Amino acid sequence: AYAILADEMKDKSKRELVAVALRYVRQGVLKERAVGFVDTADMTSIAISAKILTVLEEYELDPDLCVGFGFDGTSVISGSQGSVAII
Repeated sequence: AYAILADEMKDKSKRELVAVALRYVRQGVLKERAVGFVDTADMTSIAISAKILTVLEEYELDPDLCVGFGFDGTSVISGSQGSVAII
């Protein structure tokens, strides 16, 4: 089981990126690892969700094993309607 942490940001060239990290327990120790920065021009919940799923596929992680989400509070990511957490 694991949790997904995500936050959007802009790099120096002003490209929109979503930073994705995983939080999990291994041998009784809480771990947190950055696993990717994905470039996305489309900041809708559907587009961000697809980007996060792409990162999970790269690491062969089963989305059904995700037990939690951590987002920065931006409405598209954590909102109650049409958010990444809902999708």
